[in-house]
Amino acid sequence: MLAAKCAECDGREPYEPSEWFAHIWYLYRLQRAGYPFTANELSVEEWMDMGVLADEMERMERCVTTPLTR
Repeated sequence: MLAAKCAECDGREPYEPSEWFAHIWYLYRLQRAGYPFTANELSVEEWMDMGVLADEMERMERCVTTPLTR
């Protein structure tokens, strides 16, 4: 029964990011490395998605560096 369910699961396939995500990741990494983007160099959508990605990366870093307390 479990083997049949696992065969149907979308999680069995390796994750392939979309072209848009790969593009935003590339821009984000350039910015983190110090590339001097100017305000009009990227579209509003690119700036917004880079902001969302930056927020998520910061959230993940906080989760990793915050000690667990019980």
